[in-house]
Amino acid sequence: MGIKAHTEFQKLKTVLIGRGLPSTIVKNPYMRSKLSPSTKRLLVDLLDETEEDYQNLAKICTDFGAKVIRPEYSIKWESEDIEFTPYLMNPRDDLIVLDNKLVCAQEALITSVDYLYPLQKYKNRIVRNSKTYNLMPPSIVRLGKDIIIDRQRDMKSNDPESVEYLKSWLEPLGYNIIYLTTHNFQFKANISHADGVFSVLKPGVILTCLEAEGYTKNIFKDWDAFQVEPAFESMKKWNIYQNDTKSYLFKDSKYIDDVWNQTITTWFSDWVGYAKETLFDVNCLSLDENHVIVSHYRKEVFDYFKKHKIEPIICPVRHRFFWDGGVHCMSLDLEREGNCEQYL
Repeated sequence: MGIKAHTEFQKLKTVLIGRGLPSTIVKNPYMRSKLSPSTKRLLVDLLDETEEDYQNLAKICTDFGAKVIRPEYSIKWESEDIEFTPYLMNPRDDLIVLDNKLVCAQEALITSVDYLYPLQKYKNRIVRNSKTYNLMPPSIVRLGKDIIIDRQRDMKSNDPESVEYLKSWLEPLGYNIIYLTTHNFQFKANISHADGVFSVLKPGVILTCLEAEGYTKNIFKDWDAFQVEPAFESMKKWNIYQNDTKSYLFKDSKYIDDVWNQTITTWFSDWVGYAKETLFDVNCLSLDENHVIVSHYRKEVFDYFKKHKIEPIICPVRHRFFWDGGVHCMSLDLEREGNCEQYL
């Protein structure tokens, strides 16, 4: 195994798959004081079902022939004074492979240590410094010689100083860093990651929930971009909880419970994102140019895959609208076959 990835779609050889919280945390005295018998049962189900979906994703990758690595929590769950944060769920939020180095982004030190522990033999290939902390990996797109970095509107991540650091490192190696202030369109919604609103499936093919012309008339000239309409109509019967800054949805009726909802709001709100900001049809993981892992079936999306000779593989992510993360978020491609090509 090595560390190298030039695109999002060349053949996957090694992948890091995240990990949910173990359901055994309900035995912790701190947790027991927050849970009733019914909410304890629901929390165990939520965590077990989440981990089952991670294991299913790992199996799909293994069956395809990729090596799968999974991190472990270093925290001792039996401790009473502990914050139960599922920080190993989305490796894509903290890490990205650029050229043949693994870049640790955002100032999440404990997270980085636990992700990197199973990769100790590659410690000389890891880049982790003050200039990388403010990068936002899920809003960086590798496209061979071109690396596209989304300028975040809050300017607190993917900031100019961090981008200049990447330029000083990568441009002498032949890469072209595209920082989106040079273009007159936005990659993403105001508060979401780029991988939640578009995906490059293979050269010339894009899946997006934004207007397709925003891509085909700018960076990706004359590519075929398909705009996926939000599936909110099909989710009307889901149980939706939301306020100004949080939202989550459950489809399974067993989670439609006011006490359960109040428990989440009171004690576990930090686990919840803003699910309606992201469309998970486009948050997918390409195994190669002809195979892609998606979280669920959408006829129009599958028709688009067929048009471009791409076979979808469904990996259910039952609680994606609770954790606010899809298949791409849950994984990190550490190694892909192929050279650094020119696609634009």
